[in-house]
Amino acid sequence: MRVSTLEAMPLGLLLSSEEERGWERIVRPMAELSAGMEHDMAIGIADEIRRHLPVIGRSRDLTVAAAETGFADIVARVVTGTAPGEYRLSPEAVLYAKEVADQGHPIDVLLQTGHIGQFHIQRNWLGHVEAGSHDPELILGAVGYWQQFMFLWGEQLFGQWKQVYLAERSRSIDASDALRAAAVRQLLAGAPGYDDIDRAGREIRYDLAGPHRAFIMWSDTGPSGVWDTLRRHASRVVQVIDDGEFLIVPWGDGTVAGWVRGRGAVPQAQLRTLLASQSGPASRVAFGSVQGGLEGFTRSHEEALEARRVAELAPRGGPVHEYRSLALAALATSDLTQARRFVAEELGALAARDDATVRIAATLKVWFEELGNAAQAARRLGLHKNTVQYRVQRAEQLLGRPIGERALELQLALTLARTLEEDHPTG
Repeated sequence: MRVSTLEAMPLGLLLSSEEERGWERIVRPMAELSAGMEHDMAIGIADEIRRHLPVIGRSRDLTVAAAETGFADIVARVVTGTAPGEYRLSPEAVLYAKEVADQGHPIDVLLQTGHIGQFHIQRNWLGHVEAGSHDPELILGAVGYWQQFMFLWGEQLFGQWKQVYLAERSRSIDASDALRAAAVRQLLAGAPGYDDIDRAGREIRYDLAGPHRAFIMWSDTGPSGVWDTLRRHASRVVQVIDDGEFLIVPWGDGTVAGWVRGRGAVPQAQLRTLLASQSGPASRVAFGSVQGGLEGFTRSHEEALEARRVAELAPRGGPVHEYRSLALAALATSDLTQARRFVAEELGALAARDDATVRIAATLKVWFEELGNAAQAARRLGLHKNTVQYRVQRAEQLLGRPIGERALELQLALTLARTLEEDHPTG
């Protein structure tokens, strides 16, 4: 069987000689006879779609218009031999794809309507070819030509439809998210009408009666294109915490705010592993504590914002932060100038930034956390017990006073020094 590309007609198809003859003797004459019947064919396609997909029946007029322009394009290309790959969506086909997207149907529904239209045309044309009117090889050639032509034409239709559909869905979802975020901000600000817990819950589409844990998730890489990534990361974070109801809304450049059910502790190790494995820009998350009801919805959010603020004072502090463990630092750093002055005055020479002094201060902090147990501190730091005891003694020398004197202030100063500085050698 000879295979060639038609040169007289730029079809863009690789056809056998039988397929060339099938086009010329069967398919093209049928297309010529269909000229002027585009509207009738479109009505048949719309009725076929309605039978198979009644969920989009309310778009019948637009379906007919889109099918009519599509079928007219097919007829013209088959008659003139124009390449299928040059097809461009008509305005009616664009509106049809947007309508399907706006109705909230999945993209598979849109593509299925295209397949139904193709099969309807094929059945209408080739189904009327009488077996005895042409030799079998000619009929097979016509079928082969038609399959190639409609495959290429359909590839163009579906590819362009996908772009239109996804852009429309993105626009629609962004608008819905923006409205929801605006309602949440009104609630947090105590706007009139939002003091009714049931009404407020309906407005933001989230049950406010139960316990909430608020969180803020953000990316340090900037806002461009981050919303979809953060929304995906946030959805996976809430699944780790609780598989119940949750709320996620955009919250400014490169940030989302969220609320999730949950009464237990935040699984920090699991969340760190999850965030480290995510694709796209790296994300960080800060949690408030579990709070109940409408007031708790706001309070936990405020705590999450504070936890983020403290976390950003030490950019190398890791991806997961909790207000509960940062509450003291949050309170003490509400005035950064005063906080830095307090650290300098309390630590004196122990506030120096050379590596040796930083290690001594870090060891003393862990020693306090272990209630003065040098062996426990040594295990945490991976050091020998004698090394810990030596560093504690050196810290006392640098302070110029006994460690037990102003012990509470000293522990707070060590915590703030860790929060306010970026580099913290601990070995």
